[in-house]
Amino acid sequence: MKQFFTLVLLAASFFAKSTPVNSKPTEPAAVQAFEAAYGKNANATWNCTPSGCRVQFEHKGQYITAVYSQTGKLRFYKKHILSTQLPTALQLSLKNRLNAYWISDVQETSAPNGATYVITLENASKKITLNASGGTWQQTKTISKA
Repeated sequence: MKQFFTLVLLAASFFAKSTPVNSKPTEPAAVQAFEAAYGKNANATWNCTPSGCRVQFEHKGQYITAVYSQTGKLRFYKKHILSTQLPTALQLSLKNRLNAYWISDVQETSAPNGATYVITLENASKKITLNASGGTWQQTKTISKA
C-alpha cells in the first residue's frame, strides 16, 4: 500500500511539472507581434492584464522585457546593457563627472518616442542612480551605505 501511494505521488508530480506554466496569453495580436519581431520563443513568460501584455524572454543571450498593448502594438522594451553600449555623449559625461564611482547596473528602455537610460553608480560609501532621456544625466536617487 505504501508503494502505491508513492507511485501516485510521483505520477502526480510528473504531470504537474509537465503542464506548461508559461502558456501564451489570450491576446493573439500581442503574440503575433512578438513572434513577428523575435520568432517563436519557447522560454517566453507572459503576463497579461486588461491594460496589455508583458513578456520576458531571452534573445541572442540577452534578457529582455517587452510590453505590448492588447492590439499588438509594442509600447516599450527594457534590457540590461553594458556601459560601452551607452550613447557616446552619455559615456563622456559620466567619465568626466563621476570617475570615483564604478558602474553596477545599466538599463535601457526603448519606446517609440525614444530611449531612456538608468545607471547605478557605487563607491564604498554611496550608491547613486542617474536617469537620462536626452543627452544629459539627472540624479534621481542617492543612498548612503554606511
